[in-house]
Amino acid sequence: LKGSRNIRPHFNNWLLFSAIIEATLCQLGEDWDTMRVDLALRQIDAWYVGDGTYTDGPEFHVDYYNSYVIQPMLLDILSVVGDQFPEWAELSVRATQRAARQCEILERMVGPDGSFPPIGRSLVYRSGAFHLLAQMALRRDLPSALAPEQVREALWAVISRTLGDVEN
Repeated sequence: LKGSRNIRPHFNNWLLFSAIIEATLCQLGEDWDTMRVDLALRQIDAWYVGDGTYTDGPEFHVDYYNSYVIQPMLLDILSVVGDQFPEWAELSVRATQRAARQCEILERMVGPDGSFPPIGRSLVYRSGAFHLLAQMALRRDLPSALAPEQVREALWAVISRTLGDVEN
């Protein structure tokens, strides 16, 4: 993991990959680089554009990267190191609130048949487009507007639609 420090991340969600490696090292009791984490956290927070959505770098793209990578990794990093500094603890609260809003948006994008809009890059990830929704359900951090059963049904519909018929 430490050997990956010589890889310079692109100025987009890749900053989170460096940060999650450092958070992992912290969790393992190893020396970790707070600056790599701080850079990623500050930059992602600066890229917040409102309504539960972050940009993926300086340019805004309409896609599922908030659910594929950005918000799940942000929450994972903060769950490990969020108590290290007061600013990170404050961001953890904001990030969870923003993720809850993004979940409302994601759930409403799922049609009754499990279809969803084919927008943005990396559509081959298919049901991964709802990673954040599943993660927030697992964390029991869904917004009050979404019942866990409602989210389970939406995710099941997406899985069935994208991966084919599956047994109940």
